[in-house]
Amino acid sequence: MDDIKKINDIVTEIKLYGYSQFKLFSSKNETFKKLQLIHKLGANNYLPGRVEDYPGGFLKYFSHKNIYDSYFQDKNYFLDWLNSEFIRNIVDRLSGSRKYYLDHLYQTLDTPKSQHIAQDPHFDRIPTLKFMLYLNDMNEQNGAFILSPGSHHWVKENFKKRGKFNDEKFLEKTRTIPKPIINNLITLEGKAGNLIIFQTDCIHMQGKVRENESRIFRAGYRYQSRNIIFKYWKLLKNRLKN
Repeated sequence: MDDIKKINDIVTEIKLYGYSQFKLFSSKNETFKKLQLIHKLGANNYLPGRVEDYPGGFLKYFSHKNIYDSYFQDKNYFLDWLNSEFIRNIVDRLSGSRKYYLDHLYQTLDTPKSQHIAQDPHFDRIPTLKFMLYLNDMNEQNGAFILSPGSHHWVKENFKKRGKFNDEKFLEKTRTIPKPIINNLITLEGKAGNLIIFQTDCIHMQGKVRENESRIFRAGYRYQSRNIIFKYWKLLKNRLKN
């Protein structure tokens, strides 16, 4: 399948079902092998972002700036992945009047001892387009990603006005999910090198590890409205004139 047709199919799947899963990297791909090595080194590399107090594994958070500053063996393998023409075309196709921009990246290692809030069904308080890369083979036993296809339509219909991020009541609502959506949750098993792209308005959760471990890089793209920035600049200029 050529890239254009593949991108068309991926974008259609995400719009319909809230996600798409496919093989992105072969095990022999140089960028993928380096990403695996970066992840395997974990806390023992000089890249920024280690978050303390992550039970049962580790978590690293990379801001937009961190991603662009993260060179490993004199090369930025995050940008090799996320700035590839293939990925940029998908992001552009999914952007509408507001454009998605690369915002952050998470590096996670989960083990049977891991416990965190992402292991409960929810949608994200801030709408995000996420790119989840499996670095090892993932199945139900070692915490493969779980999602309810098409549930982003329910979120869109019922949360036309979103609450504030730090609103505890809104947080509770993002985790109060109707039974039919819960009953429709599926486990997205996949080989190392598989990529899952999903809208975080789709009800999802990270699977719990019962055996072995889960190694994932998860990049987040968020809206930044150039129209809003432009309007703010016009307002500011008018105030300066007066």
